[in-house]
Amino acid sequence: GAPFPGGVRGKQGVVAMTWATWKFFWAKKTEVARKCVLLEVVEGLCPAVSSLLLGDLVLRLSQIGDQKYPVTYTIVALTFGAVNLLQDRCHYYFEVEIPCASV
Repeated sequence: GAPFPGGVRGKQGVVAMTWATWKFFWAKKTEVARKCVLLEVVEGLCPAVSSLLLGDLVLRLSQIGDQKYPVTYTIVALTFGAVNLLQDRCHYYFEVEIPCASV
């Protein structure tokens, strides 16, 4: 049979191997494979969203001065925490609960 994943060999490059691996997971069409794809996408987007929110927090904090924290600052701070919590939970689920995902 063809070597894993889908007949692609290492000589064809990392990008070809990566796409072949994701095609293999998607072709399995199992719940675990779909969760794996979803978790990877969410875990990849969370750092970008976190950096945008952190930049917004720093900007708002520099503009506040001696005033009390406005409601928008609190909402952005809570959203930043929620995004970090989501990223940590996705990482935990991916590493612990999906068999052989971290190998």
